[in-house]
Amino acid sequence: MELVDSLVKTRLSTTLPLREVLIMPIGDIHEDSTGAADLEKLRRHVEWGMERDAYFLGMADYVDLASPSNRQTLTGAKVYDSVRDALDDQARAAANRVYHVLEPTKGHWLGMLSGHHYWEFQDGDTTDTWLARKLEAPYLGDSAFIRCIFQGQKSRAHFTIFCHHGVGSGLTLAAPLNRLERVVEYFDADIYLIGHQHKLVGAPMDRLYVNWNTDPPQIEHKTIIVACTGGWLRGYRERHRRGGRAQGTYVEKKLLSPTALGGVVISARPTVKHYETSAGKRASLYGVDLNISL
Repeated sequence: MELVDSLVKTRLSTTLPLREVLIMPIGDIHEDSTGAADLEKLRRHVEWGMERDAYFLGMADYVDLASPSNRQTLTGAKVYDSVRDALDDQARAAANRVYHVLEPTKGHWLGMLSGHHYWEFQDGDTTDTWLARKLEAPYLGDSAFIRCIFQGQKSRAHFTIFCHHGVGSGLTLAAPLNRLERVVEYFDADIYLIGHQHKLVGAPMDRLYVNWNTDPPQIEHKTIIVACTGGWLRGYRERHRRGGRAQGTYVEKKLLSPTALGGVVISARPTVKHYETSAGKRASLYGVDLNISL
């Protein structure tokens, strides 16, 4: 598990007279040679975020070259070096197509996770580590806590993201949120993110706590965010061909539910509340106002 500190700059909100930071998780692109990934829609999503100085977070499965079982099979297979070279070339080409879409975001990443679908090159590099390096993003491995600290805030107000590519499956829209509700019980963060299930769903949750320093003590609210961050794979496509004949994607083969393509957008706005302590002194309570859009 990686632990990362990131300084983030606020900008004026486009909807409210407040300053905010936008966080845009991107994952489950699944680019391969068939064109199933909607890279044009992803490009527009990226352009929208860059126009608003957003920060991006990679949720993994950027290419669709090999699952864990595929990699295990290929590792044990006796094939010529030329075959491995050809597979490396295919993987590099898919990663390059993703990179060209994401290139404008270089240096705007909180980090990039690894997931299930990636290719390991003969030199030990992977499509995940290669993309992270090209995009100047911290490579986060399987999971991470990321503390985002607002620049220019005397309080050093901050919020924490817990992110994991995700595991398991579920047919209902709420399936990934049900898993995240369990995660909330034993990981302490403000934002909880997973991918993997391709579902575009999220919700705010409130926690109550008591500020015992006020006179009299007051109940305070803290909003946290849980979300499954969506995907960009078109699971059902007309006239899809493999081997020269009609054949669906793995989504169609397994009769999985179609999902809305896209990603969540999370806004974080620093807040401050002034109060008088039980000792009669003036104090400030710094926090963050979190919201999610789908």
